[in-house]
Amino acid sequence: MPEIIMETRKEFEYCLVGNIVEKRYFGENKEIRNGTKHFRGGAKVYIFPQFGGTGHENIKVIGLPRKRYNKIEVIIPTKLITNVRVKKIYQPDLKKIIEEDFYYSMWKNEGENEINSIMEFAAFINRYSKEHNRDCILREKDTND
Repeated sequence: MPEIIMETRKEFEYCLVGNIVEKRYFGENKEIRNGTKHFRGGAKVYIFPQFGGTGHENIKVIGLPRKRYNKIEVIIPTKLITNVRVKKIYQPDLKKIIEEDFYYSMWKNEGENEINSIMEFAAFINRYSKEHNRDCILREKDTND
């Protein structure tokens, strides 16, 4: 009798979600800009770590851009992302990307510790972003005084 293998698929996948910074410095004159070239300030992006060897200075994100209605995939500096958190994702297109992603599959192999590993990475990104934004605020105060 043939053996039937049932594939168990989760209803959701865990994913890192963050927001694009509201204001940032741009250019040599340090002019203040809202958001990035691709995303409005405060836009929600789904985070996909890729470049571990570079200390995650740049990171792949997927989100809705300023001028289009379809999601785009862009690599941006990690310092431009704030409020990183872990969310359950139910959207089939994003679930498929998460299932195929190297970092998320590595975290899944940890079993019950999957959510803890993802949360630790979210805390790392938040610390990195907070340090950068604190430096920008200090520089802004120095120029205003």
